[in-house]
Amino acid sequence: MYNCLKYFKKCHEGELRHILKNSLSLRSIGIKEHAFNYNVVKKILASCQDNKIAILGGDVLALNDNKEPFYTHDNWSVNTDDYENYDSFVEASINKSYNYIESHRYKTDRLFVFVLCPTKADFIISKHSLS
Repeated sequence: MYNCLKYFKKCHEGELRHILKNSLSLRSIGIKEHAFNYNVVKKILASCQDNKIAILGGDVLALNDNKEPFYTHDNWSVNTDDYENYDSFVEASINKSYNYIESHRYKTDRLFVFVLCPTKADFIISKHSLS
């Protein structure tokens, strides 16, 4: 699994404390990753949009009655090959992420948290240069 916080540390040193303070470590279920609630993930997506950071996809987790996270096996992804340039990919990936997260807001009485998988243009450029 891609560690989202390592990526944000490189890109947004000033925001990392706030993100960490409002994240849920998934180490208790054996995952070296952090998840974010609805309000925090929306702020992260806004920051990603402002900084031209695309979201390759993400995972949806729910919290049980003891507030322990578990995977719902629900996720989303965006295919980089569907876009001619990085800017259109960023816009589409942010929109798809917002819409997917929004669709879970009132889905059930469960509390959902989300894991994001961000990327920068160098990933996309190197990917396309190999073909």
